[in-house]
Amino acid sequence: MKLREKTLLALCAAAGNYISGEALAEKFGVSRGAIWKCVTRLKNDGHVIEAAPKKGYRLTAGVLSAQAVMAPLRGAAQKCRVFYYETVDSTNQLLKKMAEDGAPEGAVVVANAQTRGRGQRERGFFSPEGTGLYISVLLRQSLCFSQRRYLAASAAVAAAEAVREVCGLNIGLKWVNDLWLGDRKVGGILTEGSLEYESGHAAYAVLGFGLNVLPPAAGFPSELAGAASSLYHPGALPASDIRGRLAAEFLSGLFLHCGQLKEKKFLPAYRRLSCLPGRRVTCSGGGRVFTAKAVGIDDEARLVVRLDDGREEALTMGEVRVVPEKRHE
Repeated sequence: MKLREKTLLALCAAAGNYISGEALAEKFGVSRGAIWKCVTRLKNDGHVIEAAPKKGYRLTAGVLSAQAVMAPLRGAAQKCRVFYYETVDSTNQLLKKMAEDGAPEGAVVVANAQTRGRGQRERGFFSPEGTGLYISVLLRQSLCFSQRRYLAASAAVAAAEAVREVCGLNIGLKWVNDLWLGDRKVGGILTEGSLEYESGHAAYAVLGFGLNVLPPAAGFPSELAGAASSLYHPGALPASDIRGRLAAEFLSGLFLHCGQLKEKKFLPAYRRLSCLPGRRVTCSGGGRVFTAKAVGIDDEARLVVRLDDGREEALTMGEVRVVPEKRHE
């Protein structure tokens, strides 16, 4: 790791507190002048660093980077190796290639922008530069492939918990993998993988998380304007770049939940965060399209719906859309 990267990592780990140039120089075995040059370069890269006499340096805001993600990681997520890119076609696609080449569990791809971001059913995920969090993580757990919905559901819980912890916002989950703020989508989870057919287990899973953090400079495209939103709006923006903290909190929560996946310890939180129960929904999948009332989430993380004839059905796959409520004049 280069000295500039080590310096940035140390500033990130200081969590907004000052750290002296002398301490940094001693830590890395270099001169204070070398540290000053690194800090100057980091400022030129866009990181906001304050310098105070007899105190040292403090990172107050910065651009998204691998170091900004790695520094706050906790628990099992500390094994993650983060690869940062300014622009990729798709973080999931890139990480899938890395997985086929033998990348280990915990490999993470983070991008500042995606040119071909994807959601469920090959739909595009709008991924403009500098406003969203676009992250994919590689998992190599010995799980039955049918348990992918556990993984997607637990990842959705980790994402919602990260938003609450970092931003103080309460996010709802729309089965199985969409994040809602109010009645608009602000993010989603996409899980893809490779199956070992002989064992019936997943060779690997690539889990992608896309989140609209800041409002796009030019607004959302017309086809998304009425359905999508962001965590923050013009006039209520965060004081500093928080995408690195969100990524770190998400990864830390994800690996915590993954370690307890077979026990389904994520399930109570997933039920509590679910925003569909009690609402009319249109369900599609398996060649069927029907309308029903969402009842709840069962012990297999399936959405239970009640059909108009009173029968209940547990959905294992497909797409669910909320039926708009009729307004009474």
